[in-house]
Amino acid sequence: MPTFSNTSLTKFGGTIASFLIPAIIIAMFPANGQLANSPDSLFYLAVAQQIASGMGLTTPNFSLFDNNQLGAFTTWPPLFPFILASGVAPLWIQAMTLGALGAVTFLIFNFTSGRGVFLSMLAGLVCSLSMPLLVDATYVWSEILAILLIGLMVFSLSRISDSNFRRPWTMAVVFVALAIYARYAMFILVPGMMIALLLAPLSRALRIKLSLLTPLGVSLLVTPLILHNYFSSKFISGTQRMPSALDIYSNLSDAFLNTTSAFTFEVGSAWNTIFVLCLFAVVGVAIYSIKSMNQEETGVHANSSSAPSWLVRLSLVLASSYMVGMIALRTTFNFDRLDTRLMSPAVYLLDVALCAVLILIWTRFSHQKRWERLVLISPFAMLIALSIHNSIVQGAQAWKDWRATGSPYWHMNSLLVYTNIQPLSTPKIQGIVLCERPLTVKFITGWEARQIPDEPWSDSDLKRIASSSTAVLVNSPSSRKLAQRIKPLVEHSVELTVMKAQLLYWQASLHVN
Repeated sequence: MPTFSNTSLTKFGGTIASFLIPAIIIAMFPANGQLANSPDSLFYLAVAQQIASGMGLTTPNFSLFDNNQLGAFTTWPPLFPFILASGVAPLWIQAMTLGALGAVTFLIFNFTSGRGVFLSMLAGLVCSLSMPLLVDATYVWSEILAILLIGLMVFSLSRISDSNFRRPWTMAVVFVALAIYARYAMFILVPGMMIALLLAPLSRALRIKLSLLTPLGVSLLVTPLILHNYFSSKFISGTQRMPSALDIYSNLSDAFLNTTSAFTFEVGSAWNTIFVLCLFAVVGVAIYSIKSMNQEETGVHANSSSAPSWLVRLSLVLASSYMVGMIALRTTFNFDRLDTRLMSPAVYLLDVALCAVLILIWTRFSHQKRWERLVLISPFAMLIALSIHNSIVQGAQAWKDWRATGSPYWHMNSLLVYTNIQPLSTPKIQGIVLCERPLTVKFITGWEARQIPDEPWSDSDLKRIASSSTAVLVNSPSSRKLAQRIKPLVEHSVELTVMKAQLLYWQASLHVN
C-alpha cells in the first residue's frame, strides 16, 4: 500500500486549494449562473451547438438565399468550441479552467523555488485572479484556455535542465501549439520561446538546438489547422484580415495602459502615483541586483537561485514577445483595440515574473541582512499588492453590478466599459430581418435574422431581396443603402426604432410598375 509523506500531502492539499479558490470565485460571480456574452461568445456557442449536433466545425448559415449550406468555422480557432460542445455548462468550463491555471501556477512556484506551500499558493492566486483574467473568465471567451496552456508551457520549461530536457521541451512545444488552437495570436509566443531557450540553464549547443527545433515542432503540430483554414477560406489565418486603422503610437499606448491597468486603473489617483514610483524603484533594484550578481563569484548564492532566475528570464521574455507581437499585429491588421482582454496573457506572465523576482532576490541575497532584502523586494511586493487590491475592488464592483443589472460592466480600456449582451424585449417581427450581425441580432431579439446580401444589387436583385424578407435593421452603411433602395419597391412600409437603430418593416407584396 503506497504511503505519502507529509510534504507530499501538503503539496497535494496546496494544489487542490489553488484549484478550488479561483474556481469557486468564478462560479459565484454571475447572478443567474450564466456567463456573460459578447458577439465572439455567440459564435463560440453557435459553433459548439453545430459540433454537438453532428454538423462538424461549421457555422450556421445566415445567407438569405443559401439555406442548405453551412459555412466553415475558421475566423476563430476550434479548440474552445470543441470544449463547449462537451455539454458542460460554460460557467463550469471557465471556472475549472481558471482553477486549473491556479493549480498549475502553484506547481510552477512550488517546484521551482521550494519556498513552501503557502507562498506558492499565494503566487498561484495572485497570477490566476488578476483583474484581466477575472474579466476573461466571466465571459464565454477562449483567453483563459489559451493562458492555461501557456501556463503549462511555462511549467514544462521551468523544469528543463541538461539532464532532463527532452520531455519538458517536447511538452512545451505541444502546449504552445495547443494554445494556437485556442487563440491564433498565441503563435507570437513561439519567437519568445526560442529566445527564452537561448537563455535557458543548458549547454550552449543544446540551447541552440532546441531553439531552432521549436518552430519546426510547432509548425508540424499546427499544420492541420493551417491546411483546414486555407482550403476553407483561402487564408491560413482563417479569414481575410483588413489593414490596421491605428498607428504604432496608438497601439503602444493601448498595450502599455491596458497591461498596467492590472495594477492601477484610476488615472491621477494616489494608487497611480504609487504605481509609477514602484516602476522607478524596480529599475533601481534591477540595476543594483545585476551589478551585484556580476560581482559575485560562482558559488552557493548563484546555485541556490538558478531556478528562480531562469523562471524570471522565461516569463519576462514571453511577456515581452507577446506585447511586441501584439503591437506589431495590431499595427498591421485591423481587429479590436489592445484592451484588457487582449493583453491578459502578458499580465499573467508579468505576474509570474514578479513573484519569481521576490524569490530570486530573497535567495540570491541570503547573505545580506533581512531588512536589506526587505528593502530590495519592497517595490515588487508593492506591485503585487496593487494587483491584489485592483482585483478585489473591481471584482467586488462587478459582482454588485451583475446582481443589480445582469451585467458585470467590466472596464476593458479607457474608452470602453464592456457590458453583457442580453436578450431584449422587442417588437415581434414576422419573417426575415436583414442586418449586419445576424447571429447577435437573433440572440438579442429572437428574430429570424439573415445577412445583408453583398453588393452590387440590380433591380431584379432588389425585388428578390424584398420578396424574400420583411425588414432591414439599419445598423451599418450597407444596411442603410439597402433600406433606401428597397423602400420605393414595397407597400405599407413602416419605420420603427429598435435598439437605437432604424428598422424598415414592410409587407411582402411589391409595387406593380
